[in-house]
Amino acid sequence: MELVSAASWWVVPGLAATSISSERESQTFDMLVTTTMSARQIIWGKFSAAMMQTFVVLVSMLPLLGICFLFGGVTIHQLLANYVFLLLLSALLISLSLSTSAGAKTAQRAVGTAYFLPALLGFAFMIFMGSLRRGGILGDVAGAYGFTAQIDDFTAPPAPLFDLILYVYGIPAFLWVSGFSLFFIQATHRLLPVFANRSTALRIHFTIFVLGAFTLGALVVGRELESGASLEWRSEILTGLTISYLALAIL
Repeated sequence: MELVSAASWWVVPGLAATSISSERESQTFDMLVTTTMSARQIIWGKFSAAMMQTFVVLVSMLPLLGICFLFGGVTIHQLLANYVFLLLLSALLISLSLSTSAGAKTAQRAVGTAYFLPALLGFAFMIFMGSLRRGGILGDVAGAYGFTAQIDDFTAPPAPLFDLILYVYGIPAFLWVSGFSLFFIQATHRLLPVFANRSTALRIHFTIFVLGAFTLGALVVGRELESGASLEWRSEILTGLTISYLALAIL
């Protein structure tokens, strides 16, 4: 499944990198934006087309992945969990590629940016996964998402429901929705005329993101303090929150 994820990481951005920049090179961009479709509808149409191509590519790999069932140890649940992850990752990469394509004047620049930014994200993701591996919790995280079977220790107590919702589903879902919506808004705004209002949607997105980030941060801090943190750790948390609130007030 790692090979499929790597293939998706490098194939998916190219499906949408030239979707809008090629319109400029073909001298059809002006005709596109003067149609009765809004900028949001144009971006959504480009996004749907790229997602359909991605879905076809992922489905074409099913016969190859079906070989895993011959050797055993793989369940349908794990296969579905991995495919849901690939679809969500593809949607995020496509929205990023559309944002870069909408702002690029040439197809070459759009393709270069669409592959450079995911490469940086992939590098940061690899560092994060390495930290989880060094911490010895990578297997637990993969098992919580259903990527692998948790068969190492059947006597281990289950994780608390609050921790499962907050750390496994809440924070990753918040980051995915924030990134996807930001890229989608940027792609839409880059198709609008110069005199159009471009700040309202970004302000709403920024406000919701800040409120959500501070809410999740407060939940994490409260949970960590309940687990018996030291006085030094508590002072550092309070200092960090104070500085963050002051920086937000200045902004």
